[in-house]
Amino acid sequence: MCILLATQGHPDYPLILLSNRDEYLSRPTAEAFFWDDNVLGPLDLAREEQGTWIGCNKQGKIAVILNYQEKRDKDAIGDISRGKFPKEFLLSSESPEEFVENFKKRYPEDKLQAAGGFSFLFGQVDLDGKTQFSILSNRGGDHEWIAKDADDQTIAISNSLFCDPWPKCGMGVERLDEAVKLNVEEGSSRKELVDSLFDVLSHDTFDPGAKKGASEQEIHHALRHSVFIPVIATAGYQKDKDWDVTHPFGKHYGTRTQTIIMVGKDGQMRYYEKTLHTKDTDEKEEHPLVEHVFEINKEPSKSTGGWKCLLS
Repeated sequence: MCILLATQGHPDYPLILLSNRDEYLSRPTAEAFFWDDNVLGPLDLAREEQGTWIGCNKQGKIAVILNYQEKRDKDAIGDISRGKFPKEFLLSSESPEEFVENFKKRYPEDKLQAAGGFSFLFGQVDLDGKTQFSILSNRGGDHEWIAKDADDQTIAISNSLFCDPWPKCGMGVERLDEAVKLNVEEGSSRKELVDSLFDVLSHDTFDPGAKKGASEQEIHHALRHSVFIPVIATAGYQKDKDWDVTHPFGKHYGTRTQTIIMVGKDGQMRYYEKTLHTKDTDEKEEHPLVEHVFEINKEPSKSTGGWKCLLS
C-alpha cells in the first residue's frame, strides 16, 4: 500500500515529493533511468505496457499513480494498465490542461473503469509560484470530473481517495512538515534535508502482530497505519488462475522502493531513488542511493497554484 507525500512549503524548494512503493518483492521492476534522454523514472515490467508509478521529465512534468484498495483483490487488476497513464503524460508534449482534455476523450468513463482503481497526480512545475497538480481517480463515485481546490501546502495520498485519507497520510504530512520546518530553522544542508526526508519515508508504525500469521483483514488494517511497510510474509504464492494478466504474487510484500523528487528555485530537479529489495526474501539488502540531477528547460507555467482533485 503505497504513499505519496508532497509539499510546496519550503522556501528554497518550490516542490518536494516523497514516494514509497509497497509491492510484492518478486514483481519485475526496472530501477529509474532516462527512457529517451528526456523522461526519468522506473518501469513496472510485470505487464506488457511496462508502465510506471512515478516519473518526471526535463520540462518539469511530474506524475505519480497509486492503486486504490478494492474490496476484492482481483478487481485491483484491470484490462487497462494504470501504469500507462503517467507514462503518457510524461512522454506527451501537451500542457497539463491539454492532457486532461485529451485524456477524457481517450478514456471515457466506461473505458476508465476498465483500469484498476487509482489516484493519479500530475502537473508541471512552476518555478515562479505554486505549482498546480491535478489528482484524478476512477473510484470517486457517480459524479464526473468534479474539481475541488485544496490549498494546503502539504498533501498526502495513499490507497484510498485523496479526499478520504488513511491515518498514515496524516502521520506523513505531520512528519514532512516537521522535517521542512527544522531544515529551514536550522539552515542545515541539502544532504541533511534529504536524510530527514528518507527518515519520513521510513517511519514504521506497522503492527508487529500483523507481520506473520495474521488474517487478510488484520494486514489491510495495519497497512493503513504505517508510512513504511516492513517485509511481510504473504499467504498466497500461487498466481490466481482467474486473472488474465501476469501478476506475480510472491512470498513477501513491503516497501521496496523509496523516491524523493526535489525542485530547487534555481531550476534544478533532483531525483533520489533508494532500492530496498530486489529479491523475494526477508533478508536485508544493501543498495546505494542513486541521484539524478538535471535542469528544467521550460517557460514558467501560468498555473494559479494549489492542488485540484478530479473525480470521475
